[in-house]
Amino acid sequence: AYAVDTKGRREIVMHFTKIIKLCKQAKFDIGGDVIDLEDIKGNYRPKKRANIEDAELIELVREFRKKYPHWAWCTGAMLVWGCRVSETFNLTPNTGDAFGTANIYGLKEEGAEVFEDRTALGKPEELIKEFDLFNIDRPYYYNSTDQPYNPIRSKEFTDSWGKSFARFLKNNEKFTKIKLYDIRHAYARRLIKLNVPTATASKSMGNGEGIFTDTYLKAMDKRDMAYIQKNT
Repeated sequence: AYAVDTKGRREIVMHFTKIIKLCKQAKFDIGGDVIDLEDIKGNYRPKKRANIEDAELIELVREFRKKYPHWAWCTGAMLVWGCRVSETFNLTPNTGDAFGTANIYGLKEEGAEVFEDRTALGKPEELIKEFDLFNIDRPYYYNSTDQPYNPIRSKEFTDSWGKSFARFLKNNEKFTKIKLYDIRHAYARRLIKLNVPTATASKSMGNGEGIFTDTYLKAMDKRDMAYIQKNT
């Protein structure tokens, strides 16, 4: 069971809320209502993450890729497609008419090993060629058939990658101090600033609309709003 005031507790309550609403619509008597879940939902609030501007982030990734070529492909893929850190071990860029997008067999929700296929939008698209992302080079791979997801191996690799990223930033004072996962956060802000509809953006990231709103839309700051004002 998830502890009180955690992301997992909030998300499981959200899932049960949807189930209860569907049951009510179908006129099933389930002996309760969504209001009964309020006491166990808790008061989880997403951690405030550092907002780094795209120009700085792209330059950071360029330099990190040169310094740590072992993680070059994964870092570039995470920047362009906004996937979770471990999902880079599965992501496959699309070609032809679907160029710019990528297929991901990834987590259906945070904190649970439930997987589903999804298509992710690639932004900024021009970095796909600059970073040579069709030439896949990663230390670990999983899929839905003959290479099952191994959470232990995945964590070993993501921990190593994260430590390399932290070490790089420690030795480069010119860059904003962020966590590896903040690259995904920046991707969400990028989609919002491009006026991608919430439903589309959340689907691209493998989130529910409620989670996307709570985690990313609420994190938009004054600079983001000024950018949107000038570009709409």
